[in-house]
Amino acid sequence: MISRNFDLVLRGNDARLREKIYVYRGDYGIDLKFNILDSLDYYLSERNDLEGTAVTILFTNPSGDSMYTTESTIHEGFVTFRITEDMTDDFEEIGEYTLQIRLIGRDYRVTIPAFKFNVSPIISDTNGSIIGTARVGFARVAASGTSPVSDLTLFSVDSDGYIKTNWQNGDVITRDKMNKIESGIFDNSQIINDISNSVDDMGRDIRQLENKLENEIEQNLENVQNIIDTEVSTMQRNIRSLQKKVNENTRNISDNNDNDIIQDSSIRALRRKVSVLEMLADGGSGVVIMALANVTDTNVTTLPDHDVDIRYEYSASYDTAGIVTYNINGLDIRSEKIEVGVISFNVKSYLKKGSNVINISVNPLPGDNGRGDSITFNVEVIDVALNSNFNYQKIYKDVIDFNYTPVGAVEKTIHILVDETEIYTETVISSGIQRSYQIPKQSHGTHLIEAYMEAVVGGSTVTTNKLSYEIITVVEGNNTPIISMNYRNEKDITQYSLVSIPYAGYHYTQNPNSLVHTCSNAKSKIHVVLAAISNTLFLRERGEQMDDSLVLYNYENLKKINPKELELFPNEMKEIEDYIKNIK
Repeated sequence: MISRNFDLVLRGNDARLREKIYVYRGDYGIDLKFNILDSLDYYLSERNDLEGTAVTILFTNPSGDSMYTTESTIHEGFVTFRITEDMTDDFEEIGEYTLQIRLIGRDYRVTIPAFKFNVSPIISDTNGSIIGTARVGFARVAASGTSPVSDLTLFSVDSDGYIKTNWQNGDVITRDKMNKIESGIFDNSQIINDISNSVDDMGRDIRQLENKLENEIEQNLENVQNIIDTEVSTMQRNIRSLQKKVNENTRNISDNNDNDIIQDSSIRALRRKVSVLEMLADGGSGVVIMALANVTDTNVTTLPDHDVDIRYEYSASYDTAGIVTYNINGLDIRSEKIEVGVISFNVKSYLKKGSNVINISVNPLPGDNGRGDSITFNVEVIDVALNSNFNYQKIYKDVIDFNYTPVGAVEKTIHILVDETEIYTETVISSGIQRSYQIPKQSHGTHLIEAYMEAVVGGSTVTTNKLSYEIITVVEGNNTPIISMNYRNEKDITQYSLVSIPYAGYHYTQNPNSLVHTCSNAKSKIHVVLAAISNTLFLRERGEQMDDSLVLYNYENLKKINPKELELFPNEMKEIEDYIKNIK
């Protein structure tokens, strides 16, 4: 076994050999050993660790075939690539090889940049012209003339076309054969050029034909349109003439003394004539023809708990009555007798949120021979609302984070107001996603925050519920007491009714963090006492002579409450009890 050592120098993403590798066709049993030198220490920062490392080498031969060969380990610092007998024994394997080394450790795998070397031909590869020993780039055409092989058959052609020549080892390559091949290639090139020119000519002919067809189609369409316009104009004249006759008949009826009665009977008479014509068209079988037609739109969008009046017109031969059935979302909810005319039906109480299908069908009365009809309305109920989990019981000292959640699968416009002045508006499409807006810092005192939405539903702009919060904002250094009340009621209240009014009080000297009082049965009396204490302290600070009679009076009422209920408010009760101990 022969071995040769080479230094493989790495510089970033480049790998080069310091000296060339000389290998010729047919060489084998050669170990090419590579000493890897990493000039930048990018790949191999600690060379001593590489000894014994497994190595995989990927190489590509001149034919483009790729394969792996694996050595067991790095030995004495060298990576070994062995040239085997079957690697360089063919002409196709003469040329450039590309190698790439991959180092595989227990917990790593490192691939270094690829590098190249050549396998060169031997002297006998560059002379002669015998197939099996000559090679493209190295073979030469013999210069001995054509006489020895002038009678050879160069190629054959039959009825199916060219017959391919299968060259065998030992076949002679002569100048005449090569020139014949060149002539064939030249002739084929000429044929291809002629075909290309013919294709161009055909393309021009096709484009001319397309233009001609387009012109003819456009002309025919224009003629058809003229015919349609003429027919439409004729129909419009006939309709205007018929409308004129109807108007004249209506005026004649209106001039009669018994206007309403005669007009109604005349209309019914006209309907009977139409019915007779329909029955004649039906073969005079006496079948009652019924028809339903919508008066309101068949596609309606609305909000929950809003009235939805479905209006339709019923007509029939001889003004025959019928049985109508209302089916909403697959359920028959009502059937009744109807007469000819416009009919209205409010479906509000039968609708659900989302899509609703209302099918109205009419059929003959029992014993009548008739043909019924049906009509369908689609009602979309959209839940549009504005929700919020805003904490209005908090004492705000800076900007106010106002959270809100718009609901409804339509485009919505949000309005936010502070003290009845709009400060922000936006248009959103999302539904059920919480949003937030920072209200600027407000002055010391109470402030009213309101929010509502507007949306276009069913062609009309609707306003959703309004959110209202009265909050307390405090400015540092300002100790003015503040009381806010969050009570909003738009319904009538009967006399002597019990009304719960939630409120919050802030008094810095009493409690810097304030108390938020929300009223209920037990809470109301607790906070009456707290309010009396707060009011007494405030008036004393202003210099007024105040006793605690009001506090004691409300405290006595408080003691009448069930102790179990008072135990639910330990902080408030402690504050009250501490105050009572001090005044006693």
